[in-house]
Amino acid sequence: MVKKPLIHLFVVTTFLFFSCKDENGFLPEMTGKPGEIILVANNSIWQSPAGDSLKELFNQSVYGLPQDESVFRVFRVTKSGFSNVIERHRSVLWVEIDSASKSAFTVKKDVWARGQLVISLSARNDSALAQIISMSKESILNYFQEEELKRLELAQGKLSDKVLEKKIAEKHLVKMIIPKAFYAMIDTAGFVWLKQELQKTQGGEAHDILKNILIYYIPYTNEKQTEQKYLLQLRDSLSRQFVLGPVEGSYMKVYQPYPPLSKIFTHKGKYIHSIKGLWNMEKYPMGGPFLNYVFVDEKNQRIVCVDAFLYCPNFDKRELMREMEALLRSTSF
Repeated sequence: MVKKPLIHLFVVTTFLFFSCKDENGFLPEMTGKPGEIILVANNSIWQSPAGDSLKELFNQSVYGLPQDESVFRVFRVTKSGFSNVIERHRSVLWVEIDSASKSAFTVKKDVWARGQLVISLSARNDSALAQIISMSKESILNYFQEEELKRLELAQGKLSDKVLEKKIAEKHLVKMIIPKAFYAMIDTAGFVWLKQELQKTQGGEAHDILKNILIYYIPYTNEKQTEQKYLLQLRDSLSRQFVLGPVEGSYMKVYQPYPPLSKIFTHKGKYIHSIKGLWNMEKYPMGGPFLNYVFVDEKNQRIVCVDAFLYCPNFDKRELMREMEALLRSTSF
């Protein structure tokens, strides 16, 4: 497998560093694509231990994808190259050495554009800068990741299928954003399969992209129901029954050779157990990534699982999975 270059040098020859507010004091809309970051760092920083820490930060791959994809697509510019052409970008990481300042990690929104997130790292010297980068790695990624998910949730919420959302909420007591292109493949007691079928052209040929969301739930009886082993067995039992492949005897299952990864966190006041991994089709050559969000619905005394899985063999999958994760995060009861 050939690893793609993860950090690109973005060359801009002009420099105009000032606020983008118009004469009425309004900021313009942000630019750039989801999953992109502009990294502002001079060559001296990039070629130093601090630069090595930045490369290590952004060269890591997303867990739970069948091919190597970086956590973000990063374009590096120098301070002199950070022009008004790119200062409106949605996500900016500003890194500098300032001998007159203390080490600092700051987070600001709407600096040069509406909806923009700007993180600034500064230190007196290279060793101090390398240290603050090393200490802040997880925070840097989390800030950019959370902001992208918020943007995607907001954008998809504006184009959602209110009729289908209402139907699911009334029948299953689960509220979530469901974009208009999704439809219900299966809607039965305790189980829903929502699907979106897309096509994308590559090399003159059309290729399928299948985005799927499962909603299923069971009565809550004991704590073991929240453990990864139980939850994956539950997923496999239901997908064997409902998520069938194109040939007889084929069905979706968790791809066990790739260890699923669990994480527990809080979002909007709800504890969420997330599990990410790979799925494959028994007796048929299909597979891809999945992300499972598990909730304890205390009001209705049940375990609720909202699961996103993707079939997209010819294209990158990071941003498609991020779009679906934003939908999972919109879940409420």
